[in-house]
Amino acid sequence: MFAPMVERPDLARRRFTQGQSVPLFRSYAESSVLTDEVIRFYLQPLFSSPQRIEAFQRCWLGFDNTHIVAIHHALTTLQVPTLIVWGLQDFFFDKKWAYWLRDTISGAREVVEVEDARLFFPEDRPDSLTEPMLRFWNELERPRAARPALSPDRRVRCNRPTKTTRLGAQAGITSQLFSEPRTRYRDPH
Repeated sequence: MFAPMVERPDLARRRFTQGQSVPLFRSYAESSVLTDEVIRFYLQPLFSSPQRIEAFQRCWLGFDNTHIVAIHHALTTLQVPTLIVWGLQDFFFDKKWAYWLRDTISGAREVVEVEDARLFFPEDRPDSLTEPMLRFWNELERPRAARPALSPDRRVRCNRPTKTTRLGAQAGITSQLFSEPRTRYRDPH
């Protein structure tokens, strides 16, 4: 499924522009960030040896929410200030998980919903992540009394269009490449 994309990323790109479901491309709202170089950067290491192929297969087949649910108690004790920024067009992780994390992590401050964003939005919508992060960090530096009050549901919407840039190889995300949404997820509520 992924190996042919390493050899011929142009064919994968053509299939995607024809409306076919193509792994990796579905994880971006702006697929132009997926240059041949970026596709190879992500995928070549996964297929560089039999051991890596096996490790990738284990990751792929074992990927579900049981890992995060299993550490629920530990997350409830996490007091670190936490910002959750969530792409609302993500095919793989439903928005309810953002709020499950917010309600679970003691230090969670808010959820920022990014309208036109998918799984790897920090690459094709970098301002949608950096702006909330900078605001969050600046608020943490202020004395508690000077911080703005959070809304009751601790939700912020990020509707402003953001510029598209190519970050590609700088992100280094390789483990969450999916072709179809998984169905084994347990409802967090």
